Amino acid sequence: MTPGDHLQAVVRALGAPHGRERSIKLRDQSIVANPSLPTVAPDDIDVDASERVLAACRQVEMPQQFLDAVAAHVTPANMMHFGYEEEHDGRAYSKRSLAAGNHPAAAMASRPPVTDPFVLYHAFKWNNADRNEQVMTRYICHPRLERTALLQRVAAVYAGQAERTPWHVLCELVAAASRPVPERELLYLDVTEDGTTRKSFDVNFYRAGLKVASVAPFLERLATHFRLSADVVLDAFAGIQDLRLGHVAGGVDRRGRDFLTIYFGAKAAV
Repeated sequence: MTPGDHLQAVVRALGAPHGRERSIKLRDQSIVANPSLPTVAPDDIDVDASERVLAACRQVEMPQQFLDAVAAHVTPANMMHFGYEEEHDGRAYSKRSLAAGNHPAAAMASRPPVTDPFVLYHAFKWNNADRNEQVMTRYICHPRLERTALLQRVAAVYAGQAERTPWHVLCELVAAASRPVPERELLYLDVTEDGTTRKSFDVNFYRAGLKVASVAPFLERLATHFRLSADVVLDAFAGIQDLRLGHVAGGVDRRGRDFLTIYFGAKAAV
């Protein structure tokens, strides 16, 4: 059984409904289509939710310091994401994210509106083969940003980069998304990691109802930017054009590499 299959089995054993979301990650000379990312609401776990979540984390060999952190955060969390990511150089990472009690939908709908930043997710990521390579990531939500303010935050991530094709693609996608929904309803997250130089962002487009086809006009430009064959990139996106565009994450990772990840096709599953 592969680590990814093992992860899926662990999530199914929780016996709770779970959602799924897929992604494609672009990086210099590398493209990775990751399998679906299971998402579980602890409230949907029948009994002993906190203990069963921790047991699931132990089953996938989460490091002890992360287990301690999950134990502190799991009770107030309203959503938990599981992930497994392979890289072209043989590295493989497991990831667990816990959504804070501040749910984005509640923040958007609140009266008076929430405008102060807050931590939406704590994510724990580790290298399965090298336990010295592990990091905690914070996803800081900046609710109700106007389009200009949102794009300024993305621009700051790319400050100093000679080529900023991903930035230009984000500008086009945000402009397209701002037509069907008010621009303040796009959810923007700053992404930071303890002890690393990572600078990245995540923009959620689900509310806009865009399709993955919205990215299609930019695929050849992105292939050139990431030094990939255009045919390889176009093939990776073939057959998913009609799926719902989820969120787009990008910036510079902890190893100084430019990346762009497109998430899509979120759906409920059991």
